[in-house]
Amino acid sequence: DTNNDTEKEGQDLGLLGNMFSLRTRAFQLLLIPLAMLVLVLAFYGYRQYSAPPALGPTTVAEKELLEPHSENDSEEELVGGRVSFSEKEGFMHPDNILGFLDEDIKALKGKGYKSVSFYGINIDGTGLKYLKGEPIERLSLDLTTVTDESMKTLNDSLPHLKELFLEYTTTISGKGVANLKDMKELREITFNGNKRIDDAVIDTIVEYFPNLHRISLIGTSVTDSGVTKLTRLKHLNHIYLDGTAISDRSIEALSKFPLEQLLVSHTHITNRSLEKIARIKTLRYVSLAKCQLISPEGMEKLRKARPDLKIITKDFRTNLHLPF
Repeated sequence: DTNNDTEKEGQDLGLLGNMFSLRTRAFQLLLIPLAMLVLVLAFYGYRQYSAPPALGPTTVAEKELLEPHSENDSEEELVGGRVSFSEKEGFMHPDNILGFLDEDIKALKGKGYKSVSFYGINIDGTGLKYLKGEPIERLSLDLTTVTDESMKTLNDSLPHLKELFLEYTTTISGKGVANLKDMKELREITFNGNKRIDDAVIDTIVEYFPNLHRISLIGTSVTDSGVTKLTRLKHLNHIYLDGTAISDRSIEALSKFPLEQLLVSHTHITNRSLEKIARIKTLRYVSLAKCQLISPEGMEKLRKARPDLKIITKDFRTNLHLPF
């Protein structure tokens, strides 16, 4: 019996050994194609990294920007050859923003454009001097790094500017706004997302821009005190104050204005303000999203009082990229 047991144990061990051997061999066979796949991917990755890309429209522009230019080329020819503009949302905007410099702004000279945007381009504004004498009426410097000092250059270059957009251009302070003192024809200005714009800056705006029709102060540091000062601008009919620290006091001041559009989402106004808003007969559009102190009953009362008024209660913060 002992011999039989020993023989059986030997058979079992042999069977286990065979099974382990088969599994090891199967694992080895699986590793071979995996290793080959890794080698292939590494090879193609190396080629893609090391070989120059095909020169499509974008890479041609990048190549021209990055390669040194001939000493025989004049600066004017270089700028004119490597900087082009196309229309985007009503503005002429540089096509090749990679490596775009302030000096490249001179490519605009003589083009006759009336609306120009440098949205999201890393310029400090020293090149704004090249805009002098151009018929530009609308200028976007949104998301740039233009400085307070460069606003003086802009003031000298485009004193007849009608619309200026400085959204998320947080390098601008009250000093920069004061440097725009000769822009008496300015009808619209935007400071969205700039916490450096506060009630003190409103004094400057009121003094230097008497013909403003539209002002956007979304996400700024403006309070009731600043809004009350805005009532000295007699032509103002579009006011955007989403995400500011205003209350019913601001609406009380603005209710005497012939407003057409009023944005006050994410503010601390109450049902009392809705009564004032209902009395602004010229008002066509009001935004009231996320006003926590307004009740559903108050909103329904406004709708009944002004069935012609477009009331926006949807939260557009994600679309507007507001900083709150």
